[in-house]
Amino acid sequence: MNDQDKIVDFLKTTGPSLPSKVAKIIHSEILLASAHLSDLSSQGKIKISKLKIGGSPLYYLPGQEELLYNFASGNMNPKDLQVLDRLRSEKILRESTLDLLSKVALRSLIDFAIPLHVHLQEKKELFWKWHLSNADEVNYRIQEIINPPSAPAVESLTDLVPASPSPLTPLSLSPVSPTSITQEKTEKELQQTLTAVNEDSEIKSAEEEFVKGYENSLTSETEDEFESQSEKESENKLEKESEQKKGLISSLFKLRKKRTIADTFFPQLDKYCAHLKIEIEQKDVLRKNAEINMLVKVPWGRCVISVKLRIRINVMKKIFP
Repeated sequence: MNDQDKIVDFLKTTGPSLPSKVAKIIHSEILLASAHLSDLSSQGKIKISKLKIGGSPLYYLPGQEELLYNFASGNMNPKDLQVLDRLRSEKILRESTLDLLSKVALRSLIDFAIPLHVHLQEKKELFWKWHLSNADEVNYRIQEIINPPSAPAVESLTDLVPASPSPLTPLSLSPVSPTSITQEKTEKELQQTLTAVNEDSEIKSAEEEFVKGYENSLTSETEDEFESQSEKESENKLEKESEQKKGLISSLFKLRKKRTIADTFFPQLDKYCAHLKIEIEQKDVLRKNAEINMLVKVPWGRCVISVKLRIRINVMKKIFP
């Protein structure tokens, strides 16, 4: 039995599996096991899931799709898992009734959610079905979503039992003289006019107090604003003067820095090396008139030797008295 047959038998017994487990069965490395699995998938003998376990997909046989849900709980975003559970319970989801998060999640659940385009009254709507649902179940659920069941009918009037009327209690009526009625009306009208006058006077006094308070607040606010503006102007002037002083100081420092110091040490050293036929290939001035790094070629008989030197002026004073 070759390795590919062993892999197929292993998947039959265990279900969806990873390349690391397959490599242990065929006693080889993971790279060889994944190569065998990709070859089997190209032959159509096994399938590869979009769901990944630690960065590696699952390999399974056709007909083992229902076992993929067992790996979803620990290897998926919790929000995507909620959408997956809803699709599994409802079997069909309508795109137009979903929120944005559910729409994005369904597009990532390629192993479990299958898109369906349904034509409704010259319109094309998108539905999502559970991957294990059959055609009859899908048609029934779509009909339920499109044409929801009507509400229960109201009971007929014949079934309603009329309530027994309560006995009427006789009213006692006493005659009222017309003079008393007119007196009561005049008293009520006087009271209403007095209350209205009092309310108008109170409103006017309140309005006058409000206007006075508002004018006082305006004057105080304008004074405060004038003072704040004067303070701001003085602060701006001080800031401008300080900036001008800083600019003058920085320009003076720059002028001081631009003063160059003449190098008198290297020309003497160059003449000395030329006298001895020493060729200077590179030089790096560490400190002017103090220290230099050089790469030189020194003739040595028929040979030329490359030497790295660090020369200091304290040493060269002995050579150049």
